[in-house]
Amino acid sequence: MTLNSRNRIIKISLAIVIFYIVSVVAALLLLFFFGNKPELPDFSYIWGIAGISYVAIFVPVSLFSIFFHFEKTHSPEIFYFAAFVAGSFCELFRILIFLFNLWDGYSVFLNYIGRAVYSGRVFSLLAFLFAMLTNEETQVQDCDKTLLVILGVSLLFSGIVPLNTGTVKSYAMISIGYNRTFTIIVILSSITALVSGLIYKKGKRAFAFLTLYSGYWLLAYSDSPVLLGLGIVLLSGGTALYLRALHSYYLWQ
Repeated sequence: MTLNSRNRIIKISLAIVIFYIVSVVAALLLLFFFGNKPELPDFSYIWGIAGISYVAIFVPVSLFSIFFHFEKTHSPEIFYFAAFVAGSFCELFRILIFLFNLWDGYSVFLNYIGRAVYSGRVFSLLAFLFAMLTNEETQVQDCDKTLLVILGVSLLFSGIVPLNTGTVKSYAMISIGYNRTFTIIVILSSITALVSGLIYKKGKRAFAFLTLYSGYWLLAYSDSPVLLGLGIVLLSGGTALYLRALHSYYLWQ
């Protein structure tokens, strides 16, 4: 994939993200003033909504930072980090549960939301893994092919995973089948990514990416102020460290 193609994809992704966020905010304002006001089943659900709201800030800010600071830097690691951010965007579909008051469950719309969110989680995990497995410039041209593989795997698993739309969890998400299995896969993939990063002599960036990924994971299941706060700190701090480490590394290349 050429540098211009990557930058074009990032700009298009940023435009889509901003359009979605503005549309949701506009819909919420209209419902609050002119329609049926969205409600929460319980106050504890506010932490899940807050987590989604923070991801809504993280995604466009990260995409803009990638484009602004690395516009002329051709690196697979930057490409896969942008892919990770794009995958985390799927978490924003959870806000539709609040928007349309789908807390009672048993809605076809919940099925689509659940599969979209799950595909984003698989996509983000694979992007994180490939960011550490790639060996810098030698695999730059393979990024587009790898991205198609990641997208295909994400859509495949999101299409076959069983969902329980009967109950909406306090973190604004329905139950997903084989959740423990997926958690084990996440842990093993994170260890693999970290070890790979150390092998390829990018340990600092690997630790930073693992930190921000951990924050993202906590926000995906945020149902308490502790998880919310810890997730925000890890995601923000890890992202700052990772982008700084990338900038320092490529500054001397």
